[in-house]
Amino acid sequence: VFSKTMRGELGYVTVSCPWSPVKDSIWNRTICMVTASSRPFVARKDARIWTSTSADTKARSFKNSKARSSEKPEAGAPADVDGRTLTDAKGGKSVDVKGRTSSTKGKVRKASNEKVRTSTDMGIVNKNRRLNSLIKQNRGDEAEKLFAGMRRWDVVTLNTMMKLYAARNDLDQVVHTFERFASADMEPSVISFSILIGTYASNGHLDRARDIIDTMAVTPNAVTFLEVMKVHARSGNVAEVEELLDTMKEREIPRISATYNTVLNAYCKAGMVSDTHLVLKAMEEDKVIPTAATFATIMSAFADEKNVAEIQRNYKLMRRMRVRPDAYVYAILIGALVEERKMEEAGTAMANMISDGVKPNEVILLTAIKFYALRGDAMEVLKCLAKLRQDESGLREEQVCAAVNALTTCGCVDAAHALLQKASTKTDVPVTVPAWNALLKAFRNDPRKAESLVSEMLRMGMRPNETTLCTLLDAYIRANELDKASALSVKLRRSKSPLGLISYATLMKLHRERGEVNLVKEVFSDIKKAGLKRNEIVYSTLISALGNSGEVNAAVKAYENMKTEQVEPNLVVAGALVDALAKNQEFRRAHRFLDEMRLDGLDPNSFSYTTLAVNLFRAGMYEGAKHIVKEAEIYGVEIPERARELLDDRAHARELKFADIDPDQL
Repeated sequence: VFSKTMRGELGYVTVSCPWSPVKDSIWNRTICMVTASSRPFVARKDARIWTSTSADTKARSFKNSKARSSEKPEAGAPADVDGRTLTDAKGGKSVDVKGRTSSTKGKVRKASNEKVRTSTDMGIVNKNRRLNSLIKQNRGDEAEKLFAGMRRWDVVTLNTMMKLYAARNDLDQVVHTFERFASADMEPSVISFSILIGTYASNGHLDRARDIIDTMAVTPNAVTFLEVMKVHARSGNVAEVEELLDTMKEREIPRISATYNTVLNAYCKAGMVSDTHLVLKAMEEDKVIPTAATFATIMSAFADEKNVAEIQRNYKLMRRMRVRPDAYVYAILIGALVEERKMEEAGTAMANMISDGVKPNEVILLTAIKFYALRGDAMEVLKCLAKLRQDESGLREEQVCAAVNALTTCGCVDAAHALLQKASTKTDVPVTVPAWNALLKAFRNDPRKAESLVSEMLRMGMRPNETTLCTLLDAYIRANELDKASALSVKLRRSKSPLGLISYATLMKLHRERGEVNLVKEVFSDIKKAGLKRNEIVYSTLISALGNSGEVNAAVKAYENMKTEQVEPNLVVAGALVDALAKNQEFRRAHRFLDEMRLDGLDPNSFSYTTLAVNLFRAGMYEGAKHIVKEAEIYGVEIPERARELLDDRAHARELKFADIDPDQL
């Protein structure tokens, strides 16, 4: 309800206008109830209607009915519903809010806010600038107060406020502000409609948004359609997006690059990445020039599929089309190359980025940290970290963790430790428990250093969390300090917070090393009771424990059950089953399973062949062990050097004790 209280010759007057914002695509001003303190209130019909009246006319206007101008006001009835002028029925004069009068008898009286799209009044212009400034500074509440105090406004004012409410996704306020166009006798602009349509669409009212597009009084543009297309694209609804695109073509509305970028996004969300070249072809036919965002959308989808070849192909294509790559394109390209360990090509891409004058963003810098870490270049890692810190927002926790992980990957554990110690003295650098946990992982093979780091955390007032305890527990298990591990596991179980999957997996590993297969099964069952989804790590630990205890059939059944729980087996789980079969001298069964792995799309790796060969040698089946090693060579699988010595007949003469070889170490 639009309501305003003004003071005129009749006293204080309140004007209230009940509205039906959008109903059957019609904005209809209904009865206006006018009350005055000095006279009885009256009600009269304001016949102004704005609607879709002609299908042949694309541009329609906001019209006043002739009935309004010819109708004589009743005695005591204020004439203007916007509350700015009041009519003295006896004298036939209108009184504005400042007490000025003008004759209204026998002619049409216009509202004080005429149908002006943008005002030339510097008072309004300056307030519009102030509104924009406040909104850009995230001072929306102050902008609302300023708007509430404005006695006059123009289309820019209302559009600015609609944008503010749309950013908050406040549909009610957007609609209410849109209704003020009618109360001020102004035509909504295409921007006004675009904001209204976009807010309806983002709130799930897609049919209502489409109705407004079909019946709006001004010609829509590409942005008007774009808001609805984006919502459909996010859900991968290609049919609706293409239908809107066809409508734009039928109505001869120019398409822009953002239009086709949204179509591409819909294709990618629907899993139709391989068909994105058709959209590029359609852009070419429509004479719409692709942008960096166009190719970034395609490359991002291929990155999700880990298709580096297509990412590189699209990068070369945009180069040929003379589209300048931006930071997002380089972030996707370099990130994909680093993930595939294509370090030389990643280095070339980084050089191209620098030559293009592209300023690296946060994603690129974090990728560069990983890139230099894999190359073992600690100095470059620290340089990237310094660039991150130069950002106005300063370093964030995940960035510090990334730097620590990178330095430990380089083998620069001392540098990572020094970084955390130095950062802890800085108030602007967030150093929390996760950052220290990132360093603690580097000491999983050295329980003494792990203990020392945890003690340092405690001295700094940091409380170790679940990840901290699990990492320390893993260090004890790796060092075969099972008594300390058991004591720590009791503390972990007594924790008030519910255990996560990593804690359960570490406890299973402890019980496996202690040969407590029943406890392994118990923890495995507890995971399901806790409502957690069991993953590949949990299953590989269970299968390994069952194999160590001689329960081969149970291990095979666990592998089959994993598929029923929709957990995709990987090489680690499959290797654990091969190891379980080989340790129990089920050699033929283990060899057949290698073929089954290939049928499942898993190529047996070095561990699977090595554990089978070593266990064959332990059983005295030397020829069988040689056969497995030769088979591995045929499939291009690299076998560790010690296992290759099985092919050397002199190994028997040297009495090489393969019974002492641990397949896990190989």
